[in-house]
Amino acid sequence: MSEHQGVPDGDWLPGAFKDRLVVAQHVEVLGSLLKLQRPRVLEIRSRTGAILDALRRQYGAEVYALPIFESQQEVVRGLYGIPADALIDFERFEIPYDGPFDLIVSNHMLTHTVRPGDFLDRVGAALAPGGHLYLYNEMDEIECLSDTKSMFGVLNPFHMQILSSASLSRALAARGFEVVFLGHTDRIHLMCLARKTRPTPAAMPEPERKRRLRQYAAARDVSILGLPEHRRAPFAAEWNQIVERAVMSGIVTLDERGRVQFVDRKRRRDEVETPGEDV
Repeated sequence: MSEHQGVPDGDWLPGAFKDRLVVAQHVEVLGSLLKLQRPRVLEIRSRTGAILDALRRQYGAEVYALPIFESQQEVVRGLYGIPADALIDFERFEIPYDGPFDLIVSNHMLTHTVRPGDFLDRVGAALAPGGHLYLYNEMDEIECLSDTKSMFGVLNPFHMQILSSASLSRALAARGFEVVFLGHTDRIHLMCLARKTRPTPAAMPEPERKRRLRQYAAARDVSILGLPEHRRAPFAAEWNQIVERAVMSGIVTLDERGRVQFVDRKRRRDEVETPGEDV
């Protein structure tokens, strides 16, 4: 909608244009890495259908949407005329359209999925041989491992898992996907294009496992130390040990009144993101 026409905000969707610009980066990635010739495309957890509409306009795609909310369902249908015949059931995830699809796009879905293995299996079953899965807005674990941000906030009741680039690649490989491209749209959100292939399970290397266990243990300590005083009761029995560990590791200091003070966030971030070798 052009502003020069003076149409009141209540008569159009101001957020629609912004959403088209935001998702344009994903259309660019897909168009650059794939040979898209009238593909069948499904988007899971579609917000407005902007990605699907762009793929339809540019590549003649046959598109389908699977949103979460009825409001999104109405926007996808009304704004772009894209089929959105059902809503996502996180407990019993199903794809309500007949396959196969050449491309399945998934928005922030793996983070929320109750059973991620089953989710990837159902997606794989709906893809044509050699088809592709594109994940975006997945949560990078760095958000709670490198800052003094609470794990209680990042891993809220709706965020079932967070990932690293390596763990996402392993999870996809175990379920029959080969990573073609993996990157970040910002510091904490992953995007990943993967091709359907054969499962190739791989164990986490032991040095990585040990390092991540240390990082998660430290992040838990940080989260507990950051709680307001009236929320600390469940951790009273281990409070002194948590404070001692955090002081010894340089995460916090104590002021003259014994109150916890976090050290500089950038310093801690640099230490976590450039870890030394495990021995």
